[in-house]
Order: sequence, then structure tokens, then C-alpha cells
Amino acid sequence: MNAQIALEPSGPVIPQWTFADRLRKARQQTGFGQKEFAEHIGAKASAYAQWEAGNNQPRNIVSVAKSIELLTRIPAAWLLGIGDAPRAPEAPSLTV
Repeated sequence: MNAQIALEPSGPVIPQWTFADRLRKARQQTGFGQKEFAEHIGAKASAYAQWEAGNNQPRNIVSVAKSIELLTRIPAAWLLGIGDAPRAPEAPSLTV
């Protein structure tokens, strides 16, 4: 196998997290196995396993994200990948 990696020197490389990656991380934070986690969020274990493997996504992804938020306190926006882009540093405040 001969793999080539194209590196662009223009800036940092920031890995992208998929919904499946975020599901797995959220579940691991709870310490639950896939089956138990699926039961807690009202999903079938087989469907959840497919979501976490990245083979499928829930029909109502927002509802699933909200269920996970209620269970784990991990924001649904993070699970959905909304608003997690790197932010510019805030300017220091000047007080006189």
C-alpha cells in the first residue's frame, strides 16, 4: 500500500468531529455501554450502534441531541457541531 499525504503549509490542521464521534464521546463520559445508553435516550440499541459507527444518522437528529443533553448535560449544540469553531481571542479591556 502506497499512501500519499498532501500537506499544505498555509496553516494548522484542525480535525473534524463527526456526529458519530460526538455520540461516542458523550456515551463514554457516562460510562454506559451502547445498549444501556440507547435505552436511556429512547433509541433501539441496533440503531444507536449504527449511528455511533457513522453508518446512519437519526431521523430526528435534534431530538436525539436534546435527549442526550438531558441525560449527560452535554449541550445539544456541541453534539450537532453547531458553534464550536475556534474563536478569536477577546481583546483585553482597558480600564482607566
